[in-house]
Amino acid sequence: MTVECKLAVLPDVREYTEGETVELWLNRYGRVVIRAYNECGNNYTDVDLDGLLDWVRSGPTEGANCGRARLAAISAAERD
Repeated sequence: MTVECKLAVLPDVREYTEGETVELWLNRYGRVVIRAYNECGNNYTDVDLDGLLDWVRSGPTEGANCGRARLAAISAAERD
């Protein structure tokens, strides 16, 4: 049986709506996930970090053009 393992608490990152804790975890499948807690810390959502980074690198799929433009604007602002 494989268990999950907390890798880090991200003190400067908060869940957007409720401001709850965000952590990095190694899940039971060996994937690093971003775990954002919600519902007063009683529930959470996991986002696969590698999947998210692959999406950022390759850009959004068709139909998500506003997302690509926003990412480009953020990236440009960070370079300035």
